[in-house]
Amino acid sequence: MQKSLISFFQSKFVRNVILVASGTAGARAITMAFSLIITKLYGPEAFELLGAFVTVLAIVMPIAALSYPVAMFFNAMQQWLIRKKQFKLVL
Repeated sequence: MQKSLISFFQSKFVRNVILVASGTAGARAITMAFSLIITKLYGPEAFELLGAFVTVLAIVMPIAALSYPVAMFFNAMQQWLIRKKQFKLVL
């Protein structure tokens, strides 16, 4: 049992998942720590302006990117479907 657990944590996939999860947790911790300082420096009006700015960015960014990430996904899906059809024809 212990040997399989050690080999589980030594796999590259598990190490990468732990790396990403710990990086995300660290970023959240830093954000929480600095938010306490930032709330002391700036008033509610500044946070209201920040919220409006982030909302506008959330709307404008996909338009500015011309939905390129979505197009990349559909292209990859289309290529996968073509390969699947070719494989079925071989069988």
